[in-house]
Amino acid sequence: TSAGQIEEALAPVIDIGWAETRPVVDFAEVLSRVTEDG
Repeated sequence: TSAGQIEEALAPVIDIGWAETRPVVDFAEVLSRVTEDG
């Protein structure tokens, strides 16, 4: 799973409300970092 795919999947949710989805975005960032390190 690439960061681009994650952003694409989250795009509709982010459109609803950035503040509400911030925890999800943070999780996606952590997940991408873990994937890169792995």
